[in-house]
Amino acid sequence: MYNILKRNIFQVRRLLNKDLLCKRNFCELNQKEKKPKFNVLFFGNDEISLPSLDKLIQISKNINSPIEKLTVVTTPNDNKKSTQGIFHKFLNSKEITKIYLDKKNLNISWIDLEKTIKEEKYNIGLIASFGQMIPKEIISTLNNKIYVMHPSLLPKYRGGAPIQHTLLNNEKKTGVTICEASIDKFDAGDIVIQKEINVEIFHRFKELSLILSNLGAEAIFEFIENYDKIIMKKYPQDNKLSCKAPLINGEIYLNFLEQDAEEICRNYKAFYGSQIEPFTKFVLNKNERQMFFENLFIINKLSIHYTKTLQLIDNKAKPGDIYWDLKSDRNFIFIKAKNDWVASSQIKLNGTNYLKADFLITKLFMNKRFDEINKDKLNFKTLNIK
Repeated sequence: MYNILKRNIFQVRRLLNKDLLCKRNFCELNQKEKKPKFNVLFFGNDEISLPSLDKLIQISKNINSPIEKLTVVTTPNDNKKSTQGIFHKFLNSKEITKIYLDKKNLNISWIDLEKTIKEEKYNIGLIASFGQMIPKEIISTLNNKIYVMHPSLLPKYRGGAPIQHTLLNNEKKTGVTICEASIDKFDAGDIVIQKEINVEIFHRFKELSLILSNLGAEAIFEFIENYDKIIMKKYPQDNKLSCKAPLINGEIYLNFLEQDAEEICRNYKAFYGSQIEPFTKFVLNKNERQMFFENLFIINKLSIHYTKTLQLIDNKAKPGDIYWDLKSDRNFIFIKAKNDWVASSQIKLNGTNYLKADFLITKLFMNKRFDEINKDKLNFKTLNIK
């Protein structure tokens, strides 16, 4: 009887030790896999910011999310049709804490934000197309944990218009970078993530900005979910390879008299869908009008649209001449540039919506008087092939 009791006690002890060992191993494993928790300040202000903010909102709603608190820092905007207005419409549709900086009193706004960071214990900042330099006091208050999502492969194209400069320079590759915010410099901090894509021949600002903003949102998701592992692999930018992409203001005028077809199409692609809409000018019934293009592409001697009609008049046509051919290719208007032709199937005049080429030709251009003018405006010539 004694031996049986002794054996049972021994088995109970062994089971208890095994259970304690399992619990200890589980706790150690759980401790190792425990992810940091973030109180996030998101700085954003336009459509490129929007996918990143949307992704952060989704992450914050997940069970065991690394995000405990999410607040958006932005500036007010009343223009509902602008890219900033679209961002604010989305922002206002979400139940999320918002902090609006006063553009007229930015210094006071930054001081107030610094106090808020300390009081609310924010511990990380994420920036996507915010458009303002973050003061060193804010960076310091967040213990230098403030990161920028930039739509280029840094150190190339630091600044406010990286997508436009990528297209203007006919780059074959681009991407997004998440880097540390740097004091008194835009986009110059250590790189923590980079994602690369090809620039396709059909990419305009409209398409490429959407692709890159979504790619940036994926990069932010990966960064937040794997912060400890990724931050250990950060590396400095090579300043010798850096180039700037400053904001471009003013008009983007497509000058068919002085620019070749390739330059015209590059300028068109770089700004179509941005806040600056590329255009050209012409005179209709002695009134100057602006012309905008929904699509624009080069027509050279290898193009399927280089019809017999264009072959016949190619040598006679002068830069700035517009032709149409209602018999063989009524879906396009053709404009002679300095060398080759460009074509468009949908055109908008100031004061109209985009119209198909054949409608524009038959309803507006036919039987109207076109003035041949000099310098920076287009001439018009009709083709009536019999």
